[in-house]
Amino acid sequence: MSANSDVIDVSVLVIADRDTRSLRPTVHSVLAATARAEALGLSCEVIIATSRSIKLPPLESHMSSHDSPLHILRSDATTRGGARNEAVRSATGTTVAMIDSGDMMTPDFLARAHSAAMSTDRECIIHAAAVLSFGRKNEVRLLPHGREDLALADLIHHQPWSSLALGRRRTLSTAPFKEIPASYGRDAEVWAWSVDTLSSGIDHRSVAQTMHLQRETFSTNAADAVARILPPIDMTGLLRYPDTAPIAHDPHVRTPRHGGLDRAARFARRLPLPGRLRAALKRVVERGADREGAVASDTCPSAELLEMLREATVLDPAVSWAVENLAQLPLWRPRDDGHGALLERLLSQGNGRRTTLVAVPWLGIGGGGLVATNYLRALIELAANDERVVLLTTGDPARTVLDAVPDGVSLLQIPTLLDERDGYWRQRFFAQLVVFLAPRSIISVNCHHITDAMQQFPEQITDATDLYLTMFGFDRRVSGLPSSPLTDEGMRAPLSLAAGILTDNSTMASRLKEIVTVEHMTHVHLQPAFPVTPDLDRGGAAYSDDLADDEPIRVLWPHRLDAEKRPDALIKLARTLNSHGIAAEIDVWGSPVVDSSAADGLLTDLAGAGIRYRGPYAGGLLSLPLTDYHLLLLTSQTEGLPLVLVQSLLLGLPVVATAVGGVPEIVIDGRTGLLVRGPEDVEEMVDAIRRLRSSALRRTLIEQGYEYAAAQHSWASFRSRVAEVFGESAGN
Repeated sequence: MSANSDVIDVSVLVIADRDTRSLRPTVHSVLAATARAEALGLSCEVIIATSRSIKLPPLESHMSSHDSPLHILRSDATTRGGARNEAVRSATGTTVAMIDSGDMMTPDFLARAHSAAMSTDRECIIHAAAVLSFGRKNEVRLLPHGREDLALADLIHHQPWSSLALGRRRTLSTAPFKEIPASYGRDAEVWAWSVDTLSSGIDHRSVAQTMHLQRETFSTNAADAVARILPPIDMTGLLRYPDTAPIAHDPHVRTPRHGGLDRAARFARRLPLPGRLRAALKRVVERGADREGAVASDTCPSAELLEMLREATVLDPAVSWAVENLAQLPLWRPRDDGHGALLERLLSQGNGRRTTLVAVPWLGIGGGGLVATNYLRALIELAANDERVVLLTTGDPARTVLDAVPDGVSLLQIPTLLDERDGYWRQRFFAQLVVFLAPRSIISVNCHHITDAMQQFPEQITDATDLYLTMFGFDRRVSGLPSSPLTDEGMRAPLSLAAGILTDNSTMASRLKEIVTVEHMTHVHLQPAFPVTPDLDRGGAAYSDDLADDEPIRVLWPHRLDAEKRPDALIKLARTLNSHGIAAEIDVWGSPVVDSSAADGLLTDLAGAGIRYRGPYAGGLLSLPLTDYHLLLLTSQTEGLPLVLVQSLLLGLPVVATAVGGVPEIVIDGRTGLLVRGPEDVEEMVDAIRRLRSSALRRTLIEQGYEYAAAQHSWASFRSRVAEVFGESAGN
C-alpha cells in the first residue's frame, strides 16, 4: 500500500471455492498485478474468499512479503454467487476486481482496468481484451469491446464476458450475483450476472492489451465443468436490451480482410521478438480475419503482452503449451449460428405471464395429438386469469393442424431447421428454451426432444419447472423388441427429478412400477374421446344392418401405416377371409409414416389383397363416414390405450382388437368388443368378424360399449383427475 494513502484504490477478490492446488499461481499473478498498480501510485488489497470447508495451502510468505495487504475471508455461502457477494461486501477499495482460483491475469490488468472504470461517469464493468484458455481446452477468446458489439442472440447463445472483472465497488454492490446451483456449471453465476447487469443498463467494456489466463481443469465434477446452458435470468429485462438485432453469420463465408488487421500483421513482422512468438502473433492476427470476421487491431497482442505471457509460464508452467502453440489455437469470439436467433424469436412470442406448457411433436394427427389436445383444453379451463397455456410443437410444423389448436392456447412452433442440428445442439436448445420460458409446469406428450434434453440437463430443466412426462406404451424396434426413452439407462437418474409420469392405462402404470420403480409419481388419466359425450347414434350400418349371406361386412382400419400397427397382419386377414368365403370389404384410412419406397410397396400389397386405401385423415373418427361401416379393426402389436377405440365405442361402432397394452381395459371381450390375442392370430380375427355379421351381437356390444366408455372416459372425470395433479389453477 502506498505509504501516504489511507484509501484503498483497488480490492482484488480471489474466489477460492474449488481445487486450491492452483491457488498459489493465482496469488502470484495477482500480487504481480498489484505491484504494477502500486508502482503507478495506486493502493491495493487482496482478499482470498473461501468457504469454511476449503483447506487453503500455506500463504504466510505471501501475506508478509508484499506491500498489498492480503486477507483470508472464510465464507458460509453455499454457492459461488453467494461467495462472490460476501467477498464484495468485505472489500474496501474504490474499485473491486474478481478472479477465480487457478486463473491468472497479465500484470497490467488492474492498473488499466481501474483507470478505465474511473475515467467514466457511466456504470460499467471492465474485462480483459482476450481470454487464453489452457489445460483441458486451449483456445484464444476475443471478448466484445462493449454492448455495441453484442446482440441479444449473443447473450443467449454464449457467455460473452469472462469471470475476470473489475468495477466500482458501488456498482458491484448494487448488482449482486445470483445464487445458482453448482449443477449449472463453472461460472454460471458470472454468465447470469453479465446478462442481468447488461440488461439493467450497466455496461461491460474490455481494455486493450490485457489477457485473462483461464485454467480449464480436467475434473469431471459438475462445479468445475464449463457452463453449457444459460442459467435463469431476468428474461423480461433481457428483452428490453436495446440492441436486439441478431448478428447474421454464415460460417461458410469468409469475411473480407480488415485494413487494421493487415497493418497489425505487418507491424508484427517488425517486432523484436523471438521468431516463434513473432510468427505466432502474425498467424493469430491473420486467422482472426479469415475465420471469425474483422477483429479490431487493438486486441492484437503487443510485444509487451507477449512478454507477459512468457512471464506467466514462469508462474505456472501449465500455461506453457498454450503460449508456445498460440498460432495453432482456435480463435473464438461470440457469433450466433442460429441458436440464439431462434431462441430470441420464440421467447419474444412466449414470454410474459406465468405459463403451463404442453409439448408434443405435432397436433391433430395421431393419438398423441388427441391426448395433447385434451390436456390443453383441461388446462385452459383450470387456468387463472393471469396464467396462460402454451402449445409447443417440435416436429414438422406442416403436420400440425392449426384448426385443432384449442381457443385460448398460444402456439410456439419449432422450425424444421432443428432437425439439421446435431444432438447436443438440440439438447442444449430445448434446455435453454425451458430455462428462459420458466413455465410452472410442462406436460411432454411423447416429445422426445424434451426427454433427450433431460438426459443432459435434468437439474436445469426441473429447477423451476414441474416436468410431467407421458408414457402410454412401448415402441418397438425393427427387431420387434420393446423400447422407450423413459426406460433407457440415460433417464434412470433424471427421471427422479420429474414431477410425475402420466399414462392412460393401468397396465402401463404397473409396468413402470416394475421397471423403474416410479409408482409414487405415476398418474393414470383415462383420456376422453370428446369434450362432450355424444348421444349414441343408432342409425348407422353397424347398429341397423341385417346382413344377407352374400352381403359383405364393411371393416374400418383407421391407423398409421407403420410397423407397430401391423398392416401386414391386415393383408393376411383379407386373404384368409377370402379363402374362407367370408364376404368382407376392408377400408384403410391413415398416413404412411414409412419411407416413400416402402409406402409404395405397402399400398401395392394392400390393393393386391383387395383392401382399399382411402388416404390420410385428420380430426379423429368424426371426419370419416362411420355410418357406412359395421366394425372397427385394430391389429397392433403394441399400444397404450388407443383413443380411437374410445371414439369408436362412443360413436356406435363395435371393435375387434388385439389384446395388447391397455386395450383390454377398454375392450372387454364379449362385453364392450371382441379381443384376439395378437396380430399373428389371424384365424381369431376371422372368427370375430364372422361373429359380428350378427346384428344382434353388434347391437349388444354397441350398447354396452357406449355405456362403459361414457362412464370411464368422460370429460368431467378426466378434468377432475387433471385438477388433482395441476390444481384448480393451471401450474399450481
